Order: sequence, then structure tokens, then C-alpha cells
Amino acid sequence: MARPNACALGLLAAALLPWNAPPGAQAAPKTPEPDFPSQETLRTMQLSAINCARENTAITCDPSRKSADGLLDNPWLSASCKDDLWEIRQKSVTASSNSYKRREALNKLAEGLQNVCKPTLKPLVAPAPAAAPKPKSGFNFGTQ
Repeated sequence: MARPNACALGLLAAALLPWNAPPGAQAAPKTPEPDFPSQETLRTMQLSAINCARENTAITCDPSRKSADGLLDNPWLSASCKDDLWEIRQKSVTASSNSYKRREALNKLAEGLQNVCKPTLKPLVAPAPAAAPKPKSGFNFGTQ
């Protein structure tokens, strides 16, 4: 009795896989990707972190922590932006004493947030090329 070829078995398994796959293994519907956060969103995040640094209360620090947490899952933000958001999230807790070191750490992160979290992608549409100058003579001598 002849043994089946390994390649033939692989092709047969690949062909039967979609029909034998459990329902959960099918591709989930694609959810729309979030947009890049607007400058207003980043400004609100910045002001809430500064407010938390100044006041050091649960009322002022909870919004800062929650808004930073919400931005961490955005796929458009750079790694350095997410690092700063993570730091803001970690430092936006009420402390027993609102030390200068704590306030300055939060303020420094908040101040640089809009610069660090700038969009880095270039526009998808390329600018139209400039029209080529028309030669003055019919033989194009001396033009390049």
C-alpha cells in the first residue's frame, strides 16, 4: 500500500480547514479604527494633568487618569506619546503630600504632550508636480 505524499496531505488539510473550523475561529467583523486624537482632546488631557498636579484631589486626578487610559489604545499614537500618557496615568493619583517633585513631574509631562503626540504621517495625496517650462527654441538646445 502506497503512503500519501506529505504535500498532498498538507493541501488536503488546508482545503478542509475552513469547513471544519469552529464558529469562533472565523474572522471577527472589522471594527473601524479610531481617528488620531484632536488637538482639543490632547489639550483637555494636558489641562487635566496640570489640574491634578496643582490640586492633588481625587476629583481632579480621576479625569486625568481616565483620559490618559483611554488614549493608550489608540493605534495612531507614537510609542513616545504612549510612554508619556502611561507616566501621566501612573502619576495622576492623590498623594499624601503634594511635593514639588510630584507637581513638576506631572507638569513637565503635560507641557510636552502636544509636541510629543503630533501626527507623524505625511498626507496620502502627493502634491501635483509643477508644470515643465516650455523651451524657447524648437530644438531644445541648452535646456535641461
